[in-house]
Amino acid sequence: KMLAHLPDEALVCVFSFIKARDLIANLSLVCKRFRLIISSDWYWKRRFSVSCGEQIELRNADPIIRDLQINCIQGEYVRFVCDDRLGYMKLDTLSASTGGIDCVQILSPDMMGTKMLLAAGSRDHLIYLWRKRNMDESVRSMREYITTELDGHRGWVWCLASNKDSPNLLCSGSWDHDVRLWDIRIGQCVLHIHKEHKAAVLSLALPEHDVLLSGGFDKNIRRFDIRDKNHRGEVCGTHVKSVLSVVSDNNYIYSGSDDKTIRLWDVRRLGEEVRKVKHQSSVTSMCLNHGILSATVGKNVHFLNISQGQLESKAEFDPGHATPLTSVYHDMGMIVTGSKDHSARIHTMTVPHQCLKIFPHLADVTDVHFRLGALAVGSSDRTVSLWFPKSLF
Repeated sequence: KMLAHLPDEALVCVFSFIKARDLIANLSLVCKRFRLIISSDWYWKRRFSVSCGEQIELRNADPIIRDLQINCIQGEYVRFVCDDRLGYMKLDTLSASTGGIDCVQILSPDMMGTKMLLAAGSRDHLIYLWRKRNMDESVRSMREYITTELDGHRGWVWCLASNKDSPNLLCSGSWDHDVRLWDIRIGQCVLHIHKEHKAAVLSLALPEHDVLLSGGFDKNIRRFDIRDKNHRGEVCGTHVKSVLSVVSDNNYIYSGSDDKTIRLWDVRRLGEEVRKVKHQSSVTSMCLNHGILSATVGKNVHFLNISQGQLESKAEFDPGHATPLTSVYHDMGMIVTGSKDHSARIHTMTVPHQCLKIFPHLADVTDVHFRLGALAVGSSDRTVSLWFPKSLF
C-alpha cells in the first residue's frame, strides 16, 4: 500500500532496481497504476537511456530501438553476461584446421536446443564440427570437445548457412563453385549442387527449410528448391561485381556486393530489381533480424528500413574498429562486429553505442555468429572463439 502511494518519480526509481523482464511479467499485474507506468513509452525511453549510463539520442535511432521494452530486456541481459566479474560465460578457443577459418555457424541438432554444435569452414577444404564431450563418454580422452570433419569440397569453404527449423541441415559454399547440403546427424552430404555458379560461391542463405539462396563471384544470385533433384537454380538477380552477402525474408531478397550497393529483389518476380542503395565502399556482410537489416560498409554499420518493400538507410555508427569490417550480427539489445583489425566486439544496440566486450585474435576476424545464447568468432589465425553460458552444458 505504501509503495502504491509514492509519486511517479519515486516509483520509477524503485523500478530501476528490478529486472525489465520481471517488471513486464509480474509487477505490471499488481495494480492499474503500475501497469500504466510500465506500459508507457516515456518510462522505457527513460530506462533505456539511464541503463546505458548516458543520454541516448533517440531521434535518429529508429529502427534500432523500435521495441523499447524488448531492447531493455535484451540489453540488460547482454550487459549482465558481458560482466566478467559475474562468471556467467565461458570462453573456449578451438583449433583443428590447417588453414584459416572463413565462416562459422552455431547449430542445434535437436529441436529442443539442448545440444550445441559449432561448425566452421576452412581454407583446407574441410568443415569442422565441434561438440562437447558428454560426461558418460569414454574418459580415456581428455579432450573437452569431440571433432568431426565433413570432407567433400575441393576449394576453400567460404560460407555456411543453416535454418533453425531444420536443425540437422548445414549448407556450405566453396571456391570450387559448388554448394553442398549436409545432414550433420550422419555427417554426410545429402545434396550436391555442382558448378551452377561459374565462379566461387561467396554467400549463402537458408531462409526456409526447402529454399536455398547463393551469391557468387560470378555476380549472380541464385535460388534453389532443394527438393528439385535436377538442382537447376533460378537467377534471382545480378550485380556489377561479386555478391558478398545475401539474406531473405518471406517476400524479398537482399544482396550486398563488391559493387558498393545493396539491392532488393522481389521473390515473386525473379530477376526484377525493386530498390537499390549506393554506398561508398563494398558491402561485405549483412544480417536480417527482427525486421531490421544491418550491413557492414567500410568501418561502419548501416541500418536500413525494409518495411513494406522499402530500402532506406536510417542509422549508421562507427563501432571503433581500426580497419574495415568483415561481419555483423545484431539482435535486440546488441550488435556484434568482426574486423580485419584482429578483433570482434559486442556493442549495445543504442545511439551512441557502447562497446561491452572485445575478443582478440592473432589475424583477421572473418565471421561471427550468435545462436542459443552463444557467440562464435572465426579467424584467419585458424581458431574459433566460442563464448557461451556455462549453464548451456
